[in-house]
Parts: sequence; C-alpha cells; structure tokens
Amino acid sequence: MVAWRGPLAFRVYNPDKPNKFGIKIFELCDSDTSYCSSLEIYTRKKPCFPHGQTFDVVIGLITPYLEEGRTLFVDNYYMSPDLFTISRSTRLWPVGLYV
Repeated sequence: MVAWRGPLAFRVYNPDKPNKFGIKIFELCDSDTSYCSSLEIYTRKKPCFPHGQTFDVVIGLITPYLEEGRTLFVDNYYMSPDLFTISRSTRLWPVGLYV
C-alpha cells in the first residue's frame, strides 16, 4: 500500500498499517531481477469476483505467463484452493509461503 492522505475515490483504510490511508497496488515481480512485470491498482470498480478478489487479481496479473512453466510464490494472503487447482490445467506451479 502506498501512503496517501489526500482526497481520492479509491483510497483504502487499513487500521493495521502504520500509514492507515493509502492506495492499494498489486504487483507481479520477477524474483531474480526484482523488475515489476505488471501491476494493478485497486479502484473498487469491479462489482463481483467469482472466485474471490485475491484469486482474480493473481490470475489477472499472471495470465500472460500461464503456459510458460513458471513458479509463483505467494504469501498467505493470496493463497487459495482455486489457485492451486488451476495449476493442474496450466504449467503454473504456485508455492504458498506462510509469513
């Protein structure tokens, strides 16, 4: 989350963070180079998430890389049974990290 205190329609409040107000950004980064491959800014515009918000965000970010045999490392916030089920039909290998 990027700290932001000004007026903004999609500003997020998270009481557990030191900066309680901000912009939520989801990023897909390369583990070797730390290069940001893609990102999505949370704007609250999507009305429904068929598999849940975190699953849809992860799939939206990794769609260009699905059939390349990549390993996806996610923390406990992004782990879901659907994410591990989709790995059977694609060459995506998710690894869940409990932080």
